[in-house]
Amino acid sequence: SNWWCSLLNADLALSVAMTTFSTILSVAFLPMNLLIYSHAAYGDATTSDGQSILNSLNFGVIFISIAVVISAIAFGMFASARFASARFHKFANIGANISGILLILFSVVLSFVGGGGDDNTNNGGANPMEPAGDSIVYIAIALPCLIGLLVSTVLATLSKLPLPERLTTAVECCYQNTGIATSAAISLFSGDDLQQAARVPFVYGLAEAIFIGLFLIIGWKLGWSKAPKDEKCCKVLVKSYEIESTSRVEDDEVFDNEDVRPDDDDDDDDD
Repeated sequence: SNWWCSLLNADLALSVAMTTFSTILSVAFLPMNLLIYSHAAYGDATTSDGQSILNSLNFGVIFISIAVVISAIAFGMFASARFASARFHKFANIGANISGILLILFSVVLSFVGGGGDDNTNNGGANPMEPAGDSIVYIAIALPCLIGLLVSTVLATLSKLPLPERLTTAVECCYQNTGIATSAAISLFSGDDLQQAARVPFVYGLAEAIFIGLFLIIGWKLGWSKAPKDEKCCKVLVKSYEIESTSRVEDDEVFDNEDVRPDDDDDDDDD
């Protein structure tokens, strides 16, 4: 979500703040939801070695994924404060864009290649990842993203948030961390089941890319983002107006301070 907000110039600072808060909450809510949904989907089903599905959950892998996200946010905030220069921020922004693209490619590879080998579950031949109509399943996976985007935009507008913050709020409300979801799939499944389970975050991530991308482009053209709506698209994608506006404010503060000092000296001379 931070990558999308940075790429299309929504309110990046708000995006980082919301990501940090939601990631911290996920330490408790993600395991709880995983237990609830695993019990609802599998009940008393067992793995190939006779172990209960619920007992086979590898929470260590999930907590490591969450810890990586929190550590990355904390390190990024520290680096941003420690190296407070527009040049560093631009290089960091480029690195974040590359990382986001690599994560998407990793999800694509995992969802279509999978892990090979035997299935991890033994539930009487029924595979919950292969219902009768695959197209309906894919629509069901993608639909929450679109609904979340629309509902959050309406609520942010009714709350009279600044325009860039409306874009960020909508993105954060519908965006899900597919990296953590992929880690959860790895902890739960193996073989063909892993391949099918990994397609869930991949399909949702694809829906995110389409819906969020179109939403932010429309918002930019409506004048909701920090980028000028009449600017060329290529320039908007490669230029961070968040960094530029921050640097401009800092420069203005420096100039203001410099303007104040001579006045103070003049006052002293007059005295």
